[in-house]
Amino acid sequence: EINKGGPYKVVDTAMYNFKIDLDTSGFGKYERKSMNKYGTVLEAKVPKTLDFESLADCVLKPDFGKDPNDMGGVFDFDKFGRPDLLHLVFLAIDDYCKEMGELPAPHDVAAADMVLQLTHAAKAKTSSEAEVDEALVKKIARTCRSVLAPMCSIFGGVVGQEVSKAVSNKHHPVYQYVYLDSVEMLPDYDTMVSEELQPTGSRYDAQISVFGRSFQGTLGAQKIFMVGCGALGCELFKNFAMMGVSCGNDGVITVTDDDVIEKSNLSRQFLFRNYNVSHSKSMAATKAIQNMNSTIHVQANQDRVSPATENVYDDAFWESLDCVVNALDNVKARQYVDARCVFFGKALFESGTMGTKCNVQCVIPHKTIPYGGRKDPETKEAPECALHNFPHNINHCLSLGRSEFVGIFDTKAGETSKYLENAQFVKEISSKIWGEDGAELPDGQAKAKEANEVLAAIVEFTGDGLVKTFEECVVWARLKFEEYFSNKIKQLVYSCPENMLNATGAPFWSPPKRFPSDISFDPTDGMHMNFIISAANLKAQIYNVPGYTAQRDASVFLPILASVVVPEFAPKSGVKIETGEKKEAGAPEPAPADDMGTVDTTKNLLGKLPATASLGGLKMTSLEFEKDDDTNFHMDFISSFANLRARNYSIEEVDKLQARLIAGRIIPALATTTSMVTGFVCIELIKFLQDPHKSAFKDLQANLALPMFMQIDPEAAPKSVPRTIKKKPDPVNHPEYEEEEEIKTLPVEGFTAWDKIVIDKGDITVQELIDYFKTEHSVTCSAIGVQIGDAAIAFYNQFMPGTKKNLPLKVSDVYKRYNPEFTGKYILPACSLMNEDMDDVESPTIIFKFA
Repeated sequence: EINKGGPYKVVDTAMYNFKIDLDTSGFGKYERKSMNKYGTVLEAKVPKTLDFESLADCVLKPDFGKDPNDMGGVFDFDKFGRPDLLHLVFLAIDDYCKEMGELPAPHDVAAADMVLQLTHAAKAKTSSEAEVDEALVKKIARTCRSVLAPMCSIFGGVVGQEVSKAVSNKHHPVYQYVYLDSVEMLPDYDTMVSEELQPTGSRYDAQISVFGRSFQGTLGAQKIFMVGCGALGCELFKNFAMMGVSCGNDGVITVTDDDVIEKSNLSRQFLFRNYNVSHSKSMAATKAIQNMNSTIHVQANQDRVSPATENVYDDAFWESLDCVVNALDNVKARQYVDARCVFFGKALFESGTMGTKCNVQCVIPHKTIPYGGRKDPETKEAPECALHNFPHNINHCLSLGRSEFVGIFDTKAGETSKYLENAQFVKEISSKIWGEDGAELPDGQAKAKEANEVLAAIVEFTGDGLVKTFEECVVWARLKFEEYFSNKIKQLVYSCPENMLNATGAPFWSPPKRFPSDISFDPTDGMHMNFIISAANLKAQIYNVPGYTAQRDASVFLPILASVVVPEFAPKSGVKIETGEKKEAGAPEPAPADDMGTVDTTKNLLGKLPATASLGGLKMTSLEFEKDDDTNFHMDFISSFANLRARNYSIEEVDKLQARLIAGRIIPALATTTSMVTGFVCIELIKFLQDPHKSAFKDLQANLALPMFMQIDPEAAPKSVPRTIKKKPDPVNHPEYEEEEEIKTLPVEGFTAWDKIVIDKGDITVQELIDYFKTEHSVTCSAIGVQIGDAAIAFYNQFMPGTKKNLPLKVSDVYKRYNPEFTGKYILPACSLMNEDMDDVESPTIIFKFA
């Protein structure tokens, strides 16, 4: 009955439901007719009709009230009324051009005065109520002939998106004027000597006429670290080359990206061409940029910026930098780079895009909140139980398909290859769990847990999973088909039958869960054969099967498949199925799969490893997922796996192209958005280099689809200050009883994430470190600990008598006892501090220097 009409307007929304503008009082009762058929809702985008005024009318009476964001055309709350004033200035400059035949010359005072007079005339002509800021008008007049790369980048992105809207009829067009400015970055010309603004005959003369010769020299001398060289990195690189960043004798841009160029990158990462596919992004981009500006100095690396490369990007490297620019596509990497910038006190310019949306964040030492100081919305990922047992959309199926591909053909194959090629493999694993005396190390349990996954994979790949011929690969693929799409489904249906009820008594198989059915293998079904063909070929590739050549002809596989004996499967009782339902309070933890401890399991697996000599020179090759190569069977495996699983659960299947977009996790990046957002980044970089203490920095939130542009003042760095908190000493037995507790800070006025306490007294003893806090800061240090790997090590704790033996020892000696290979110059101890009133004292990061 609902489907007969529509679309319907949504009139009220809540977290789990919504209302539509429809009278359903005369409708019949809703009944669900099938386990896998229930009501679904699709969002309908309704066309919107816009009425545009003619250009002639808009010139005289611009209506900023048509702004689709209801902000009157304002994009910065510090600039109310600015669009109206800028409109008058543009009219005045246009009138100047009509009268003089050209734009006002740079810093022509008489021309600027004339533009000011014309601005007042335009105000009278249009009956505008805008207040004329005469100083601002003159600044614009003195610089309007200059073309700046960041501004070109911004408006190029905006206009490019408008062209796309015009030909596609998608998204909301500019309606009808958009004025964006960054006049705050213009210097005070009245205080500058005229020679500063005179051209030098270089490609940067337009920029020099705006910011001066000295500033151009500052740009050229910058030492910048650009992390990432994809869509954002290409645009940033281009802007740097056009602006002359790091083009002086002392300047250098260090760029790093461990990724290689894929075909799908070419649509938005404009520095790359077809012949660059499979090449290093940072290397290819550097060559392209040096063709644009041969004077730019670039150090191109291919290292991932992470704790594992701190020997490459060491303290000396970070301390040498002027600032850092992120061009990353994941939160974890952003957080790491941000943490390093905070530690070393370096400015960071952060940006990101998602389709037509983009943002800029300025991270300025001691002035703004770090990137990590904000809580990013959690990425919505399907829970493991949905992926493995209860998928309800094709994304779940594709995610599991990619996970299986990576697990089998990349991770497990790679670990097996390491075992075969590294004679010290077992020793290296063992040394992380047990010391030379055989005693378990402090973080041995955690390391053993990691090792067990690796060892189990090696035992499988050198045992039951070992293949030597292509025929054995086909047999393996057929048995995998049975495991994935028949046996696991039979077990799930046995453990969770169709009439099962959940803990509340409601039907367990309720939306969004879909009741599955197993699949019987059919060699005449193309999707079945796609799985067999791709899985067998991939298996042969990782085992380097002798004489292997890629096989896609189904006739090669059919005789082998006909001879495969598939064991009968009988579901087992007592199999634990993770359903994702919340466990009742007080319910016991599930019993482990076996009663063997983690470390004992490691010993058992080590004992099962075959001698490499017994494997006949076996060589393994791991396969890194490559979505853009149609000949490598990667997407064939993932798409066929996903569609077969979709059949298990009556989910609509997708073609290979759609599977590639989803499984390849192709982020919708647009060249228009990246062009615009990097222009704003470069404007903030200019402000920072002018004066990091006085500049009016702006963060950005924008969406070219609306279009919406919003610049806001960066949030100040949050400060930890003395405060009183309430605690419940016994929340179980006496939840009503609360006590107040005083929290003090060191220093007493508070601190931010940018502050540090640096202890530079040399390699003193643990006792002398404790005394330092008493004499220098009048607080008592009751405990000192450090983090080494996953283990927290106590140097000293007044409640742990065994640690008192460390008091007369040098801090370095105690530290190296737990980390013998340490060669650093400082550590970051965590210290428990109290004042004389026994109040807890919080402190910023403590840096203890050995020399």
